[in-house]
Amino acid sequence: MNDYICFGLKIESEIECPKLISWHRDCEKPDMQIVLGAVTIDKVNSMLIDGYAWVSPGCCAFEIPQVARFLVHGGCKIVVEPLGQLKSKEIQAYLMGTAMGVLMHQRGDMPLHVSAVSAADRRAIVFAGNSGAGKSTIAAFLMHVMGFEIVTDDVLRLECSDESNLHATYGPRNIKLWQDACERLGFAPTSGIQDFAREKKFHFSTAAYDDAEPLKVRDFVFLARSPDEKIRLRQVYGEDHLRIIISSIYRSAIGASIQGENRLFKKCVAITQQTQGFILERPRSLADLGAGVTEIKRAGLL
Repeated sequence: MNDYICFGLKIESEIECPKLISWHRDCEKPDMQIVLGAVTIDKVNSMLIDGYAWVSPGCCAFEIPQVARFLVHGGCKIVVEPLGQLKSKEIQAYLMGTAMGVLMHQRGDMPLHVSAVSAADRRAIVFAGNSGAGKSTIAAFLMHVMGFEIVTDDVLRLECSDESNLHATYGPRNIKLWQDACERLGFAPTSGIQDFAREKKFHFSTAAYDDAEPLKVRDFVFLARSPDEKIRLRQVYGEDHLRIIISSIYRSAIGASIQGENRLFKKCVAITQQTQGFILERPRSLADLGAGVTEIKRAGLL
């Protein structure tokens, strides 16, 4: 067995996950387990969500052809059945992505499809946006050029410890970048691992963090394309801020089937009430990435 800590959860795993931080336990029990085993997908008593996930009370099963079947159970266990030869890279991508996102929903957490970096005063600044908006790119810029620490890339487990504080938990030590972003930021694609599903996307390891304690979350920055190629940062309120949070829910349809739409909506409202929302409009070109970061700094977010 391997012991890790990730997303604020203590993990006991039969699968080796080198992008996770080791957890040296004494007599503590893990929060969850990852085990190898047979997975049977019950299509009779389950509801098909998003065309691939079969959801029933307490369980969610899905299959990635030629990779593995996954069964997520009770918010505390993930069973993995490799299809053919054990494909560690591919399995870990879905394990730390969809499977963990489902498990978070089962635990009543709020998984978000975002990137985040650590800012001053033990805060995390969260970058949201549609697919391809540049969430990972701006996080990588802040890490590689300005020395900020990556908290998570792709999936964030937002922890609500009480009614007034939201916390970001550290994810895997990994960031994914498209080839053009690699070239712009000085990442050599040959030093990364090519994404198994997308030819021009690469995975890079990020620095190990010394302190995995959750960080307070105050600011969400939604990345959007500028209609006139100009860079501007503006704060948004009310429904506009709420829309940013709702659009950021990770595997939202699966989450709604597990937690219920009303419960998810109430959580989004609570997050909106406890955070600030901003929209950063910028050109598609990566040449002005630094100027966008300057606007964020000028607003006191970093």
